[in-house]
Amino acid sequence: MIETIKQLLTLQEIDSAIMAATERKEKGPQEIKELEGGLQRSKQEFEEQLEQTENLARKRMMAEQDFEEIRAKIRKSQGKLSQVKNTREHRAILKEIDDLKSMMKAKEEEIIQVMEEQEALNGVIEKKKVLLENEQMRVEERKQGVEVLIRQAEEDLNVLRDQKVALSKDLNPEILDRYNFIREKLGGLALAGVSNGVCGVCHMNLPPQRFNELLRSDRLMTCPSCHRFIYWSDHEEFNGKVE
Repeated sequence: MIETIKQLLTLQEIDSAIMAATERKEKGPQEIKELEGGLQRSKQEFEEQLEQTENLARKRMMAEQDFEEIRAKIRKSQGKLSQVKNTREHRAILKEIDDLKSMMKAKEEEIIQVMEEQEALNGVIEKKKVLLENEQMRVEERKQGVEVLIRQAEEDLNVLRDQKVALSKDLNPEILDRYNFIREKLGGLALAGVSNGVCGVCHMNLPPQRFNELLRSDRLMTCPSCHRFIYWSDHEEFNGKVE
């Protein structure tokens, strides 16, 4: 029975390695998806900032057009001054010119404000462009690294599965079925070492009589608490074995 326990322990090690390799393989695509998602968000933010520059350029162009139209109206009104024949009309034109100048000043301030916004945004965009290029390089490098890890995990799985098939052929089918059932039900661990009468997984004490039976190592036993296969881990045959 000791030889069977050894085989089961080796099988458990292989199954644990398969679980770890499967997790690495499955995490890879998710990590790549997250990397690409983060990069896409950065690109979207950059595109939105470029769109803001276009909006500001249009806003500035329209303000400058309005400014020139107001200037033209002022010149036209100033030209009328020499043609007026009475004080009332003269005052009305002067009032019109003053109002137009106020409008022109307000439009000039608007243009200056837009130019300042453009300058600030252009500075942000230049920095963002550099950051985006660096992020693209980092993402590409990381993606390549993850793809290597995925391929390595696939290779490891192929080797481990072959080892499992070969080892399973040497085990009693009934014992193998029980092992697989326990492993699937109890989080991947079907065996537990017992030392000083305590189960190494659930940490419960075995009844003294059952522990004495376990010391004989002449039959396959289970823990009365967690129902895993148990073995006396202090036996010289298992010394150094990982539980």
